[in-house]
Amino acid sequence: MAVTLGIDLGSSTAKLAVMDGERLLLKQRIYTKNPEEALTLALRDAKAALELARGDVESIGLTGVGASFVRAAPYDLPVRHIDEFEAGSAGALAAADVDEALLVTLGTGTAFLHVKRGEKPEHLCGSGI
Repeated sequence: MAVTLGIDLGSSTAKLAVMDGERLLLKQRIYTKNPEEALTLALRDAKAALELARGDVESIGLTGVGASFVRAAPYDLPVRHIDEFEAGSAGALAAADVDEALLVTLGTGTAFLHVKRGEKPEHLCGSGI
């Protein structure tokens, strides 16, 4: 089985999604403030829940404030860093099946974004803690 892991490494929680092509196999939250620990726990949990073998993980996409602290994934897995606003914008537009929207992200900080399919999100305003 060839899977891709998407991990949002937030300031207090990591969110994990495991995909097999377009199919969502697993999603979960991991509560830790340490990004490298969150990545290790995400890999461990995905492996256990889906009975993954070492070669089953094709790649890992990282986003969120904690992603900047991760230089390499365990087991030399390929890692791609994805801008948090771009990841959220693409997901929101796809989920809502629209080409343009005002997106409000809520977490430790809040951001208001003007998003259009195929374009970089425009940050309008927001707050961070």
